[in-house]
Amino acid sequence: MIPNRWVLLIALILGLLAVAEAAPSAPTRASPSQPGNTSTLQASRDDSGDDPEDQEDQDDEDDGEGDSGGDDGAGGDDSGGDDGSIGDDDHSGSGDDEEDSGDDGDDDGDDGGDDGDDGHSGPGGEGEEGEESHQGSVADPDDDEFLAGQILVRLRSGTQLQVINGRYHTRLIQQLGSRPIYLLALAQEALRSTLRRMASDPDLLYAEPNFLSQPPESRQISFWESGTTDPTPYTVQYAPEKLGLAEAHQESTGAGVVVAVIDTGVDLDHPALVGHLSRTRRDFIDGDRQPDDLPNFIDDDGDGYVDEATGHGTHVAGIITLVAPGAQIMPLRALNSDGHGDLFTVATAIQFAVDNGAQVINLSLGTLANSAVLADVVADALAHNIVIVTAVGNGGVETPVEFPAGLPQVLTVAATNQDDVKAAFSNFGTHVDLTAPGQSIYSTLWNGTYASWSGTSMAAPFVAGAAALLRAQRPMLSAEQVMAQLTTTAVDITPLNPQWAGKLGAGRLDILAALR
Repeated sequence: MIPNRWVLLIALILGLLAVAEAAPSAPTRASPSQPGNTSTLQASRDDSGDDPEDQEDQDDEDDGEGDSGGDDGAGGDDSGGDDGSIGDDDHSGSGDDEEDSGDDGDDDGDDGGDDGDDGHSGPGGEGEEGEESHQGSVADPDDDEFLAGQILVRLRSGTQLQVINGRYHTRLIQQLGSRPIYLLALAQEALRSTLRRMASDPDLLYAEPNFLSQPPESRQISFWESGTTDPTPYTVQYAPEKLGLAEAHQESTGAGVVVAVIDTGVDLDHPALVGHLSRTRRDFIDGDRQPDDLPNFIDDDGDGYVDEATGHGTHVAGIITLVAPGAQIMPLRALNSDGHGDLFTVATAIQFAVDNGAQVINLSLGTLANSAVLADVVADALAHNIVIVTAVGNGGVETPVEFPAGLPQVLTVAATNQDDVKAAFSNFGTHVDLTAPGQSIYSTLWNGTYASWSGTSMAAPFVAGAAALLRAQRPMLSAEQVMAQLTTTAVDITPLNPQWAGKLGAGRLDILAALR
């Protein structure tokens, strides 16, 4: 016979089991450390639930959570390449380029890592304090066009890339020199959802899409005019006379100064440029050492125009040579013949210029995306005592601001006509530093010809050439001092442009005054 106390105990246990069986099961909650948890993340814009792209992103997260990254990793490159040849071709030869830059270049890159940490707040930011200013920084993928399947990240000190790749199922495409900045292929998730997750990652300084960049003239479809083999319009035109070039060349020719032109390439055999081109050169589109500025007879961007930017880099190089005939042009091709390139390639070209002795960099290109990577390398260039000159853009507007023109570390140039009046196409704003002639400028073109072209891209190289003259004449001046000298000696054109008072910088470039 079972004792009463055992009967009571058995009855109690059976009762508890019955209660537990009848109770509804509690929902499980993802741990904050799990990749799928996005409850604490904030989108970089107001994303509503009925956004089909967001729903697609969420589906990707749910479906891909348990998958391995092996097969998907191979697809990362394909998704980048689907946007055009840029995705595949931009980086094909970059590994060799980094090796070719030599040990000195590596050292420069290492130094630049610290200097560039606080890229958005100006040069000189270092260490963890500089890194903190970027925490949670994620560029909005809606800001501009970008390459699908590619993402740019900068790691915090001590973070291992393999940890990030494992966390987000990404795969390395290329590193930016020796800096902790990486171009990654997305393996499983869509771009926007990955960026949202990265926004709160304490191991990342920033993350952003690989935005596209192009010359202002390509964005507004501005073509060159009046092609000729006669060099007379190139040597005899209004801009050199207005800027006092003949007298300025009595003071300096820019001898010994290297000016990097990051653009569509340069006609390496043009009779006006032979002898003015540095042997240090790269084509970051084709991955070789021949940055030729040639058409490919293909509408790469599908806009209905074929090779609309062919000759752009040659035209820019010709203007710099006209202003500073003693300087050496370092041709760096980062844009294709339609004028398109991606920011990682542009940043790679800037880093190459820094590592290989450029003293002035001309960037007649832009993007609407305020890129942290671009800000990083520009700040690093200034920290290495390099003057960067940029074109403000050709929309004829104050906003949106284009970049790198909107960065504080560059000389931003607007365009004027032969009467010192702002060109109708030129952007303007408080970020402009000065103006230069940019309307109907004759310069070199591909295939050994000359042509007239209008744009802020034509105004910027007049300033880049002037910076080369000044650097040759006064080699002890810092980059900041060169920029200050060019702006403080500019001609005040406010009376001719009252409606743009305060938005055309210090005025129109006066080269002779800057040298005296």
